[in-house]
Order: sequence, then structure tokens, then C-alpha cells
Amino acid sequence: MGTIQTALTALKDVLTIIGLGLGGWWAYYKWREANELSKQINMEVTAKEDPVDDKSSVLTIRIMLNNVGYRSLTPAAKGLEVSVKRLAASGQDRRLQWSRGELVFDEVDILAVYKEEGATDYKGTYRLDRGGVYHETCALTVDRGHVYLIQVALWLEDADLQIEYCYHVSPDSSGTVASLAVAARTELQSANQSIQAT
Repeated sequence: MGTIQTALTALKDVLTIIGLGLGGWWAYYKWREANELSKQINMEVTAKEDPVDDKSSVLTIRIMLNNVGYRSLTPAAKGLEVSVKRLAASGQDRRLQWSRGELVFDEVDILAVYKEEGATDYKGTYRLDRGGVYHETCALTVDRGHVYLIQVALWLEDADLQIEYCYHVSPDSSGTVASLAVAARTELQSANQSIQAT
């Protein structure tokens, strides 16, 4: 009886060790897969402005998504969210920081037009095929004479969130650019680092 009990205890210990090993391997595999997926998408964000009148313009934001990975990807439920903040065009503080702006466009999923009515995700309606290049656009009316900070967040199934930033300088109706906008143009490199750090 003692020998059987010892054998069962040893078998239980071996199975526990195997289970822990398999669980650790699976967790590492899922983490590595998510990490690799987030590096599969090259995202480029640009902005263009078309004046409407002396006080307002249409700001067009273009997003290019390029799947450079080895498999197709599906956006998560939040899709491709665009947010825009406006910075005051005057003042002593010339830093371009996301935390400083006034929100004028808040986390709008521009892929929502592809989502079927009542659907909570993009399965079967929108996919980023491997090797594919996709161009998405959104537009909003903005006041002239400001600097606009743009944040684009791509949410993917089974992958990390990917965020890109850019800024746009909007001249006033006379075609001149406010002092903050001049600083924005001359300090682009440090500004992008500052935006991403906040």
C-alpha cells in the first residue's frame, strides 16, 4: 500500500510540474505573439487644412496603415480612434504636450462605418491583410490660428495598442502663424518626444 501511495504522490508532483511548465510556456507564447503583432503595422498620420472662411478651416486627417507582418489582423472593438486637441496660439508655455490641449475631437472610431449594425467587433467586416496598405480619412471643422495635436490609436485583436501622434499648424486668416506655431515648426523633434512622453 505504501508503494502505491508513494507512486501516486510522485505522479501527482510530476503532473503538477508539467502543468506549471505548460502554463508558463503558453503565457510566454501569448505575450510574444501580442508583442510581435503590435510591430506588424506601420502607421503614418498626416494632416491637411483647407480654409472655409476667415475664421474656420476643414482639417483632414489621413491615416496610412501598412501590414508588414506575416498574417492578417482584425481591429478590436474600439477600432481606429482619432482624438484632436487644440493648443492656445499665445502664451509663454510653448511646449507641445498632449496634457495641455483642449479636446475638440474625442476618441472617434473612424472605422465604425465598416461595422455592421448591432455588431460589437470587426470580425468579417474589416481586416488588415498581410502586405496590405490601407488609407483611412476623417475631417473636422476647426478654428484657424491654432496648433492642433492629433492622436491616432489602433486597437487590434490579440495585440498591444499602437498610438501615433502628429501636429498641425493652422495659420490665421492673414496667413501668419502665431508664436506657438513657429515654435512647433522649429522644435518638431523634441515636440514629438514630449507628446509621446505625456
